[in-house]
Amino acid sequence: MIIFDLTCRWGHSFEGWFPNLEAFEEQKKQGLVQCQICGDTEVTTLLSGGHLIKKTGDSPSVKTTKPKRTEKSTVVTGEADPITLVKALRHYVKSNFEDVGDRFPDVARQITKGEAAPKSIYGKASPEEREKMTEEGIPHFVLPDLPPEFEN
Repeated sequence: MIIFDLTCRWGHSFEGWFPNLEAFEEQKKQGLVQCQICGDTEVTTLLSGGHLIKKTGDSPSVKTTKPKRTEKSTVVTGEADPITLVKALRHYVKSNFEDVGDRFPDVARQITKGEAAPKSIYGKASPEEREKMTEEGIPHFVLPDLPPEFEN
């Protein structure tokens, strides 16, 4: 397995895991490799030491030779526009949190009271439900919506 540092034409950096260079090239040619923030398929590899995952015996081991990054990161330096930041936040939540839908207030309440195992969740709550959650001290926040022309 090889891990590439990738970037889109808009400067968003991310990683891609591939069995080999040929697999990356083939997936890129088919338009299957896209930026995780903006969806751009014009993706290139960044110069790096690379990552290799080798299998030693029965357990995989990771050998990392990646140097410290020195290129600018639009998100870290604050140069990203608000749309890019909202897209990145929404992508992160959808990729790393469980969607509990309309059950959000109840599940959040159960987690806060220790009645359910702690986990990262997202879902829907009416303004009245959000107000009640605030009064009860249940942590939550509203992800901003994007106008349809910015969705991808």
